[in-house]
Amino acid sequence: MPFEQYVRLCKECLNRDNPEGIDTVFELLNRANHEYRQSYIAKFTGWILNGYFLQVIEKSRQSVIFPEWELVHPDWRDQLKQALFAKKAGSVARAMRQSLILFAEAS
Repeated sequence: MPFEQYVRLCKECLNRDNPEGIDTVFELLNRANHEYRQSYIAKFTGWILNGYFLQVIEKSRQSVIFPEWELVHPDWRDQLKQALFAKKAGSVARAMRQSLILFAEAS
């Protein structure tokens, strides 16, 4: 399967509010196309940011809210990468998104 198909599957999971699916996609990739592993690891946090996190913040407030949230959670990307290796990136992404929602509501 080409790398773009794994990307599409990951983004579909995020669009369906099924971040746990990114762990399954990563597992599939590791079994069938191990050579894509580093690219997936390098890019998946951007897919989560754009396709899952920012979707819960009003567009006009994204450039203010997310950077402020990121100051409180500066290692969010590293946490997601570690969670991916532990097959828990989806549940960690869901918890982070909930944290972002609460942060946005309080701001």
